[in-house]
Amino acid sequence: MPLNIIEYIIKTKGLKQKDLADMLKVSRAQISKWKSGEHIPPRRKDELMVLADLFTENPEWAVFVKNKKDSDAWINYVTLLNEQYDGNTKSVDIESHPEEFVPKIILFLSNIGIAVPQKKPSTKKIKEGGSLTNFELLLLDYIKIYEVLTGWCATYMSSLHDAVADIEDDIYNYMINYALCFTNSDVLGVNGADLSSVQSHNEMTKINLYKKIEYMCSIMRDENISFRTDYFNLLNLSIAQLKGEEEAPLCQGHDDLELFLPYQDKLILRKIQRMELTINDLHNKIDFLTEKLEKSLSS
Repeated sequence: MPLNIIEYIIKTKGLKQKDLADMLKVSRAQISKWKSGEHIPPRRKDELMVLADLFTENPEWAVFVKNKKDSDAWINYVTLLNEQYDGNTKSVDIESHPEEFVPKIILFLSNIGIAVPQKKPSTKKIKEGGSLTNFELLLLDYIKIYEVLTGWCATYMSSLHDAVADIEDDIYNYMINYALCFTNSDVLGVNGADLSSVQSHNEMTKINLYKKIEYMCSIMRDENISFRTDYFNLLNLSIAQLKGEEEAPLCQGHDDLELFLPYQDKLILRKIQRMELTINDLHNKIDFLTEKLEKSLSS
């Protein structure tokens, strides 16, 4: 669960809600609202961070790692893991902004029930090329999936239009959640995840992602912003297809996207669909004739 900064201060500093109210010059009722989950303004959150003696802007991460030395150890550990075992899918986010994305990923995995090691990680074994633990295998699998998803978003959801900038960023950041939908269930299981809870999480994630894409497409339609792809493919294609390692099926999707297209664009899309069907039919006929020819030559 995300850290409640008010509860954390009360528990660790021995203060009462009245004390916090006096220090911040707000009412006790306001402190109670913040404790109950109401949004805390950035300036007030900064003041609470000072009161809590936390070394990072992410209080949940500060509580998880306990001190800056352990935080640096985790960041170095995941960064090196990303570099040493990346194959051809190294996470750009971890490489360029490790202080931001390593805490996000580790906390997300912890919050969904993964048994994240409590001991400060060491990079020694990774440097020596030793065998990976179950947690490291999970982390690598998840990071590679996350990179494919964020890479796809960066390619197709960077319109440079102010009207959709916020929702594009929102979808990009949501890939931390969505990556779990593709993560190997066996690997999740051996790392302590409740697979039924993971399944429920994934179903809700897909529903939320659909709504976000739907909202983005409605803005693009209203603002007359060109569609660069079928954005619902993010939900319809496999990781290999999103990465470009496998060809996407012909006539994949389109139905959801068509709802947001002007009439003329719908006509063009339907022509494309008919062409795809024709091409698919020709491929099948070529395969049939090739197989028939090979049989006749071998007999």
